[in-house]
Amino acid sequence: MSRVAFVGYSYGVDPRLIGGHQSILRRLARYLTGRGHAVDFLVFGEPAAPPQRLAADTTLYTFPTFATAAQRLQHERYAYVQLSYLPLATYPAAMRYLASQRNRSDRPRLGYLYVVWPDKVVMRLARILLFKLFYDRVIAVSPRLQRQLNRYRVSSFTLLPPVPDDFFEPVARGDRPPRVAYMGRVDDDKGVQHILALLRGLKAAHPDLAAEISGYYYPHSAASLALHRELQAQDVIHYSGGSYHDYDPAMEQRVLNQLRHTDLLLLPYERLSGITVDVPLLLLEAMATGCTVLTTQVADLPEIVAQPALTVPHPAAMQAAAEALIAQRGWGATGERLQARAQELGVALSVAGPRYEREVGLA
Repeated sequence: MSRVAFVGYSYGVDPRLIGGHQSILRRLARYLTGRGHAVDFLVFGEPAAPPQRLAADTTLYTFPTFATAAQRLQHERYAYVQLSYLPLATYPAAMRYLASQRNRSDRPRLGYLYVVWPDKVVMRLARILLFKLFYDRVIAVSPRLQRQLNRYRVSSFTLLPPVPDDFFEPVARGDRPPRVAYMGRVDDDKGVQHILALLRGLKAAHPDLAAEISGYYYPHSAASLALHRELQAQDVIHYSGGSYHDYDPAMEQRVLNQLRHTDLLLLPYERLSGITVDVPLLLLEAMATGCTVLTTQVADLPEIVAQPALTVPHPAAMQAAAEALIAQRGWGATGERLQARAQELGVALSVAGPRYEREVGLA
């Protein structure tokens, strides 16, 4: 059995919270522990607390700083250490740890999970330099991140966010009024205002349509909290929302059930850079279930979806595209093509897990 450490800053990687990055790490941990490895989450930027057992062979440790987390890394015999989500202020401490490993004969393999495309060129180049200096393997979650790594000849591989295999199980959607939904973070940068206006318009044109917004908000963000309260106050669109602190192990099953009962999922990303997982996990989950997805032409999404009618230039252009999809009601054939595309991309955990284990040197 090998011991593995997933290391990162606070809310960005804390497996007790809702989020795409956290889901990727939880799923990789689940796969690895199922293969006989043990996984420790080392979350810094949090008050020190006693270790917390999250699942069989999965343990959470919290530390106030990266330097205190590095003390455990120095003394525990890990076979593989994977870093992700390191704020700029933590770079000096992280570089000291990484530099200390360079000449150790017994050091762990070092990996970095490259999740978010940095907004600024200087940050992209800084990361490339760190990747080349210190890491044995970099894991890119999108084609454009991988292309950048290839350009600079960084030892790396692509791992799109993995989706549990039960998302791919066949489901009969039945003959009923269409169900249109938005799922995800409730915030300005997710295009939720566009979705609210769009769903109100669709509901007015199609009174039998079931329209829903569900997701999570950040209590510490004024904009996110204001949107949450606005959605609570209206009664045209069904809204179910909670704090990002409200994660529980049954949430994955609830997401799966909701996607299986949704005909059209609206994902109006204005941009992905500097904000979220570069190929959003929810997009892949919806595709895996055969749910039709309408999204925007940002980053790699047109390449991932591979159906031009399902991507629009901007969230404001979603109204006409959604109307056309509702008129056609061809959910079955469109969803089947999306599911086949997800299978082609190899995002099923039974496919992605073994590849990850092999590429990071744990197989």
